[in-house]
Amino acid sequence: MLTKRGGPNYDFSKDVIPGSLVAKLPGYARVREFYAPRYDVKQEERDRRPDYRTTLFWAPLINTDASGKATVSFYTSDSKTTVRIRVEGVTTTGMPGVAVSTIRVE
Repeated sequence: MLTKRGGPNYDFSKDVIPGSLVAKLPGYARVREFYAPRYDVKQEERDRRPDYRTTLFWAPLINTDASGKATVSFYTSDSKTTVRIRVEGVTTTGMPGVAVSTIRVE
């Protein structure tokens, strides 16, 4: 193995070269709850601003039934547009799967 400055144990973080960036990046992100407006409260009690979110629903842990089906529900934004739905998943054996569809919001 060759390095710019010598041996395989050379520590580049101690000798910063102009034009290079040395950074330590985290290996994971902490679990956060996805924001969604509260539609279960009366209109007077919630925010009256229009809802123009680009990501409407995010649920990383949806389990299917024995036939491989699941049902989810979510509120759309106030935009009259076509919404792209993308579903990604992994089987119990580790095989990836993906599906894409659209719905029209009027």
